[in-house]
Amino acid sequence: MARPQFKRDGDIDRQLEDLVKAASWKQAIALCEKRIKKGDKSDAAQVAKAHVLLSCPDVVRQQQGIRELERLMGKDPPILDVDVLRSVHMFASYRGEFQDRLGPLWARAAKARPQNDRIVKAWFESMFNMQRYKEAQEAAITYKTQFPNSHQAHFWYIITCHLLAEDRDSEGLLRKVNQGLAYGNLTKAANAVTKPDGLSKIGLVLQTLEDLLLLLRVYRSQGKFREALQVLDDDRTGISSPLGNKEWQLVRQKIELLELSGQWQDLWQFCRTILSASHPTNILQDSARVSSHVAFGKVGDDWATWTGLITAANQIRNDDERRAGDDAAILATMALIHISDLEEDTALLRCIVILETLLTKSPHNYDALLIMIRLCANFGTLSLAMERYMQLSIKNMQHATLSWILYTHISLLHPYSSICRSGNPNALTNTYLPETLTGALDWHLGAGQINTDYTTKMLQEGQYNMLFDALILDKSLKVGFGRLLLLIERARIQRLTGVSSQKNCVQSLGDLSGQIVENRDLKILPNYEGEIDTTFESNLELEIPVDTHWLSRQLQFVNAWDILTESAHINGNFLDNICQWESQLNEQLPESDQRTMRIVLYGVQILKCYKSNQKSAPARSLVTRSLEAIASFQDLMAKSIDAGIESGKLCTNLRPTITPPQAAFFRTYFEMFDICHVVKKIFECTKALNEDRALLEPKSLLQLCTRFVACNQSITLKVEEYALTIQKAIRQECAIGDIVAATFDGQHGQQDMIGMELKTLFDQQHLERMAEDLCESWTEALDGIVRAARYLGSE
Repeated sequence: MARPQFKRDGDIDRQLEDLVKAASWKQAIALCEKRIKKGDKSDAAQVAKAHVLLSCPDVVRQQQGIRELERLMGKDPPILDVDVLRSVHMFASYRGEFQDRLGPLWARAAKARPQNDRIVKAWFESMFNMQRYKEAQEAAITYKTQFPNSHQAHFWYIITCHLLAEDRDSEGLLRKVNQGLAYGNLTKAANAVTKPDGLSKIGLVLQTLEDLLLLLRVYRSQGKFREALQVLDDDRTGISSPLGNKEWQLVRQKIELLELSGQWQDLWQFCRTILSASHPTNILQDSARVSSHVAFGKVGDDWATWTGLITAANQIRNDDERRAGDDAAILATMALIHISDLEEDTALLRCIVILETLLTKSPHNYDALLIMIRLCANFGTLSLAMERYMQLSIKNMQHATLSWILYTHISLLHPYSSICRSGNPNALTNTYLPETLTGALDWHLGAGQINTDYTTKMLQEGQYNMLFDALILDKSLKVGFGRLLLLIERARIQRLTGVSSQKNCVQSLGDLSGQIVENRDLKILPNYEGEIDTTFESNLELEIPVDTHWLSRQLQFVNAWDILTESAHINGNFLDNICQWESQLNEQLPESDQRTMRIVLYGVQILKCYKSNQKSAPARSLVTRSLEAIASFQDLMAKSIDAGIESGKLCTNLRPTITPPQAAFFRTYFEMFDICHVVKKIFECTKALNEDRALLEPKSLLQLCTRFVACNQSITLKVEEYALTIQKAIRQECAIGDIVAATFDGQHGQQDMIGMELKTLFDQQHLERMAEDLCESWTEALDGIVRAARYLGSE
């Protein structure tokens, strides 16, 4: 949570803000005391002083600020100024330890002014904006008790009931109780509607379209589809009622509810009735006629209606639908991907040839583009994957739902910029990867801020349907898989390439709370196959499963890196919490994750020794053992490079003369470099901390550092040499011819049926251009390995 700003008389207190931002604590405190001495005895002045004290870095003043804030929160009579109450709320929330005392603070103020609805409304809004819905519900109960005829009070209460019922982290009984409360209150509100259009003076009654949409949302969430349909068919609350006002979104709601309840015959008949007439005045029956001012085709010719009709017809008749044309090429690709594990290494090459040919004729074939991105990522040609990704024109919410298809493991495959053609050989674009990632993250930040700003407005104006959509979006933006994946990949790119960023990842992760939301569209890849155990795209997945468990571990790594970077500001208690990661280590984790977690834990334990008051002898022993263990891990990594080169498993064996790198090649060595950067950071921290508290003899520390530097140099030189050797082979004149031959005749020069078919379909020149693009992409990707190795070695 960002620090709340100081305010005075309703405006931002610029003078105090500037002093705090400049860390001029003495002057800031003096300014507060000066104002109080000059006669400003208001609660606002006292709150400002308390917050300045709490913001100070020294413990004495922080304790003084805690006592002052406790005094203000417990004073009798209580604070009654709404703006001051909001300030106390924000400051106490920022500290964290006072959050449980906020409810009583507001409750005492509301009790002292029972006829002042501003206090109880501010109480609700403050808790609601913090997403503390149980406390917001308590405020709503007080609100509707003090103002029983307030429509807003009753519906704010229903909103909190629904949110608590939908909270997966709450206990089952609490959720069930709130489900009943939300459903029961809305049912009463629907039954209270008078007919034909008289408005009731009681608070708990459906009055607007938003109220009706809220009822439909709650009913749907609880599986009460038939009950919702009854409401839509009721002449007091339904589509044709004054409340429904023949709104087209209610028609859509009915289509969806008929589908959800499995009433296929009714759905087919309803959609057929809507589409049977060509003018909106005839869309519904006479009693539910749409107003004549609607433009021709705007309502009836709705894709949701056509979809409903087709879905119902399929369910009734059990008929199949069929696709042709380009789909035949995609289906052939799927079949080749399926057998890629059984066939030689040319299977994926042939897939790329087929899809590239398809895209020259149909450049906007979305399905082909999506499969090509994953294929190129697996084949080690990431610049081609980026090229195809640019053609998707990702924007807005797609940054959360679709960007994973390229950015998953991108930092371990191609962390540097790339030259992309974007389908036009004459229009080259330098795609600077950190900037594209940051751009996607900035969209998340901007969308989240706009969303938060409008949430309170929606609440106040009774736009409940939009409000719930905004809350769902808010959670998806903050703790969505898509955003967190981008944060992880950007952080690793910064470590591997040395690209600096003014944005600290811990600050970006600071607003994370609750469970990670899986908001990726994992069904985006097309699938024309029947029901089978293993789908074709499973063969395109990288070795490490990219799920929420993996994401949680990676977030820990990002946090640990920032801890090592900002070690001067970390205390011992915080490090105790990090050390609990050790309980998560088990043999089921990928070996690379186990190794990284252990190295990070050793580093954190070293920091803990220096930051705690542990006696020198045991602390010295633990620091020495930890540094030696880290150095041993590095020795093992250096030895594994030779084994990898000898086995050749990290490369694709197209022909004896050309063995280009696979995705596993880049992932293995970039991950190795990343670990080396972490180790380097641990040694740097140890050296700096040892100057203040000399746990190790300078000579001993120097010996360990020398061992680290030597091992680091060995790793970087070996990997660089290996990459340059592969690159040299790819740059040979015969490489393009070998790739073409491998496409037609296979790895061993023995033509099969697939090769014969490809030879009849594709001409030699077309394939040579494709082979040239592949060689350029591999060469560029290997340049990235060389650059990363030299950057690590130079440090």
